[in-house]
Amino acid sequence: LLLCLLLSSGQSKTLPPGTFFLPLDARGAHTLYWRLDYDDRTVSMELHSQVPIGSWLALGFSDYGDISSADLCFFWTDWRGHTHLEDTWTTEDGKLYRDAQQDCHNWGWQREGDVIKLVFSKKFDTCDDYDYVIEEG
Repeated sequence: LLLCLLLSSGQSKTLPPGTFFLPLDARGAHTLYWRLDYDDRTVSMELHSQVPIGSWLALGFSDYGDISSADLCFFWTDWRGHTHLEDTWTTEDGKLYRDAQQDCHNWGWQREGDVIKLVFSKKFDTCDDYDYVIEEG
């Protein structure tokens, strides 16, 4: 899960204290930043991703990084140009479903050139059967 990434990620001296980051690919096109709020039991995430206009993004939690049986915050743009961030989950065979309990909160985004910056927060434990519990370990 996400907190396991702390072992292989860095903490930058140029970012606010307590902000962690992790490049998600070898060429640096996708980078995840996050902060933990233990008092509120929330993780705040910011994903920087180089993607073409109109592309969708998903940031998720699963066993071994698989798309199957995953808990995802899914960002997409509809045909009218309206953006959405939805809490979704996938089955063992990778079918995507919208979660009835929406737990990807406080979201926003902006585009800078070819980079989308997506921010949102999520509780460590949402008490939702389709969400992963974010825990240390």
